[in-house]
Amino acid sequence: MKEAKKDLRWVRSERNLFRAFEEALASKPVGKISVTALAREADMNKSTFYLHYQDIFDLARAFAEHVADDVVAELGDCTELLGKPNAFISRFIAVVGKPGRRALAGRLASNQLVMPFIDRLVDRICNELAAGQPEALRLDTRIKVTFVLVGLMGTLQRHLGEDGEAVSLVLEDLVSELRF
Repeated sequence: MKEAKKDLRWVRSERNLFRAFEEALASKPVGKISVTALAREADMNKSTFYLHYQDIFDLARAFAEHVADDVVAELGDCTELLGKPNAFISRFIAVVGKPGRRALAGRLASNQLVMPFIDRLVDRICNELAAGQPEALRLDTRIKVTFVLVGLMGTLQRHLGEDGEAVSLVLEDLVSELRF
C-alpha cells in the first residue's frame, strides 16, 4: 500500500478526504461524521475511503498527523530548538497561533486528537534534529522536546487569546532555561 501513496490518484483522494474531514470537523465531532457523507463530500466511493482508512477514527488520527506535518513544514529549520530555543519558540507560536490554525487546534483538542498531533510533531522535529545532530535521538533529548511541545501546546490553547506577546515572552524565558 506504500507504493499506492505515490500514485497521483491516491494523493488526490487523500487531499479530498482531508479537506472534507476538516470541513465536517468544523461542525460536528468525529464520532458524528459518517463515512458515507464524508466520501460523498470528497467525491469518492465509500469503498475508496476504506482503501485508505479502516474507519473515521483512523482518518482522524491521520488528519491530526497531517496537520502536524504542515506545522513542521512551515516551521522550517527545527534545529534552532537546540541552539536558539527562543527563536524556535517565537516561530512556533507564530505558526501555531494563526487564527485558522488556532481554530483547528481547538477542534483537534475537543476530539481527543492532540496526542496524535503532538506525537507526530515530536517525531518529525526529532528526526529533523537527528539529521543534523545524531545525538538528538537520545532519550533525554526526545523527552525534552516532548516536554516543550506538550507544554507549549497546552499553554497556547489556554492563553493565546490573551496578550500573545506576553505569552510568547514567558514561554521563551521558560524554554531558554532548558539545556538540550
